[in-house]
Amino acid sequence: MRSIDERAQKKLNAQAPAIPDLGKRVLDLFRPYSGRLVVTGVLVIVAAALAVIPALVIERIFDDALFPASGAPDIALLVELVLLMVGLFVASAGLGVLQTWL
Repeated sequence: MRSIDERAQKKLNAQAPAIPDLGKRVLDLFRPYSGRLVVTGVLVIVAAALAVIPALVIERIFDDALFPASGAPDIALLVELVLLMVGLFVASAGLGVLQTWL
């Protein structure tokens, strides 16, 4: 069934008129928003980087704060790392709101 639909769609695509300078026209439409697009792209990259950090912090929580080589949990370090996790969550949520706003 899918091959029939695909052939029909290719036939319809072949009948579509050629639009000269289509790429340039599309870029011209986005030109007024180029600054916002760049900022949004940077925010996406920063948010992706922030998404990796919690896994590394959780590793430190288990290895260094809860079950260190000394045997006794380091509560002060645990509190710091948990606050860091909360801060990362808030920063990530703020970036999401900013991305949506842009």
